Amino acid sequence: MKKYLVSLFFLLSAVMMIKPQIDLSYDSPRYLTIAQSITYGNGYNFIYRPDNAPVFYNNYILPYFLAPLIRIFGINPYLLKAVMLLLGLFALFFFLGWMKTYLKEKELLFLSIALIYTPLFIRFCDKVLTEALFVFFLTASFLLLKKYSISKNKIFLILLLICCYCAIFTKIAGIFILIPLFIYIKTDKDKKLALSTVILIAVSAITVFIIQSRLPDNNRFYHIKYLLYKDAFTPDLGYIKPGDLLLRIIYNIRFYFFSLPKDIICLLYTSDAADEEDSVDLGGRRI
Repeated sequence: MKKYLVSLFFLLSAVMMIKPQIDLSYDSPRYLTIAQSITYGNGYNFIYRPDNAPVFYNNYILPYFLAPLIRIFGINPYLLKAVMLLLGLFALFFFLGWMKTYLKEKELLFLSIALIYTPLFIRFCDKVLTEALFVFFLTASFLLLKKYSISKNKIFLILLLICCYCAIFTKIAGIFILIPLFIYIKTDKDKKLALSTVILIAVSAITVFIIQSRLPDNNRFYHIKYLLYKDAFTPDLGYIKPGDLLLRIIYNIRFYFFSLPKDIICLLYTSDAADEEDSVDLGGRRI
């Protein structure tokens, strides 16, 4: 009954929120064109650039996830946004399964419905971006870690590692999924999970190396360079000074601890105004 109610609230919200066009103010066009490149057999490249250059982003999971959909249905905004919404719905179910041990049924139901109506969720749930897929893998990872801790089943461990890997390469923030793994290893002395986590880290490092090794020197490890550029869109301006880096760190802390919670708790801005504040400063890039 609980899942049916959550599904009903979610679907009613989806009908009201979905729009028939792809948003151009975010990174959706980039993910879609890379997915098209994969669909056309051109690989993980910028297909619409004259030099067909290799893509230098490490978060490759979303384009490969979108590629089969685009191959079969083309770039259909309704379908793509519906898929993003379904990922969000599954993430809510994973959240229910993960938290049901800690909360009463009524509390869990109200919390799930409240999550659906948070402004941050409303803003991103219908956009073809990494957020929905990342939350899908993140909540799946927590649920699988819980199931593995109870049963010690190898299947849950394998699925956990797959979801953690996909979370890491869906969004850069996925690297923090390693923290709860380390905490659990420390508290439970689980040697099997410890070895598996070491393998996960090694495979992730090899993946980054493979992606970056395809690139010319000036594009390798772009996140470090963008972090240190005065402006990521005009690299000729040079790099920032140590004091500027400190100010950038302070700005980002303020964003995560003050600006972002306002969007989670209440809708204080119009969507256009909010778009100006929903990105951290990485030398001019949204992450």
